[in-house]
Amino acid sequence: KGTEKLTSEIKERYGSAAGYLCDITNLQEVENVGKKVVKEVGEVTIVVNNAGILQNVLFTDLDPAKIKKTLEVNVLSHFWV
Repeated sequence: KGTEKLTSEIKERYGSAAGYLCDITNLQEVENVGKKVVKEVGEVTIVVNNAGILQNVLFTDLDPAKIKKTLEVNVLSHFWV
């Protein structure tokens, strides 16, 4: 619902916008959404990847799963998008 609301607000103010959701840590999902975007709206001139997470624990308390998720969202997703 947040994406729909934001997209609607941008359309009202600037005339056009499109919002798409996907799991940015999943390369296949990102590629599928990218193809859908190009098919529906054409060439993309601006992409906003505003994703990021923070594990609210001491560095020494991070377990491998939290480290992996943090790197996937904060680093790898920017390459996928």
